[in-house]
Parts: sequence; structure tokens; C-alpha cells
Amino acid sequence: MFLDDFVESFNLTICLWPIPAISTVDQPTDWHEEVRRKDDNEKSKAKAYTDKKRHAAERKLIVGDKVLVKQKRKNKYSTKFCKDPMTITKINGTQIVLTDLHGKQHRRNSSHVKKYWTTSEPNNVEDEDFVAESQPPQSTTEETPPDSNPNIPIIQPDPTPLRRSTREKTVPDRLRY
Repeated sequence: MFLDDFVESFNLTICLWPIPAISTVDQPTDWHEEVRRKDDNEKSKAKAYTDKKRHAAERKLIVGDKVLVKQKRKNKYSTKFCKDPMTITKINGTQIVLTDLHGKQHRRNSSHVKKYWTTSEPNNVEDEDFVAESQPPQSTTEETPPDSNPNIPIIQPDPTPLRRSTREKTVPDRLRY
């Protein structure tokens, strides 16, 4: 054969021995688990930090909520969201099925919708507390002045709510006479 002739002509010896297999690759050691655990811990710390800095929060959308949907930008005067609210009919993870005013269904990602707040409902729990505190107490006390008839009750009107002070507005010097 060719190989035998080649070896004899150059006076070579070919040593073929078995290559040892590395058996430790298949079985993870304790330090692998420790590194993996430390890596997971550091990743969770980084995620918590960035979520806090970006004010990230999970969306609290449920079926039946009214939402506004992002629309494509047609020109510089077009708004980011469609003016007509849609109703959520189905939620599957981040995929949301919406129904518009005409009954047509649309499928969008949850990042393309935002909750539609009416003026009667507050935005969140903190706003509910603020609305409750900002409403003046309604006085329905019935007092009778000493000069009037005691049989006719007089209902006191509610005091006007306090307003913020505003700066004094003046006309610019160039417009004065």
C-alpha cells in the first residue's frame, strides 16, 4: 500500500494512540453553579436598578378597559394616538384584541396602547386620595339667625375652594401710554 511504502522509504514510524476524552466537561462542578447563581443575582440587581431609573411598571390593562391606540404619523399635525377610544376584548400576553366604535376588531401589541381616562375617574389610587381631599366639605347644617323666624331653616352656602395665588400681570413698558 501507499502508506506502507511511504513510511518505509522515509524511515518513519507512525504512533497511533487513543486520544483521552475529557470527562469533566459533561458534569458541571460546584463552581459552575456558584458562578451561575452569582450571575443571576447580578442580572436581577441590574434589572431592578434600570427599572427604577426608567420608572418602569407593568401595564394594568384588563378586558373591558377603554384605550387609545397609536397611529401612523401622516404629517406633522397628526396626533400620536387615535382620538376615538377602543375597548379591550381579549388579552393574550402582550397581544391585545381591540374593538372600535364600529365593531371592527384590531390586534395590537400592548406597547401601542394607553389607557383612556375620562374626567370622572382618577388616574390611580394616589389621585383618588387627592380628589377626595380637594373636594370641600359640604355643610348642610341648619342654623337660624336670631333675627329670623326659627321655624324656617337657613342652609349656609358652601365656601369656595381655595385657589392658588397667581402672579400679578402687568402690561409691558413698550405698550404703555
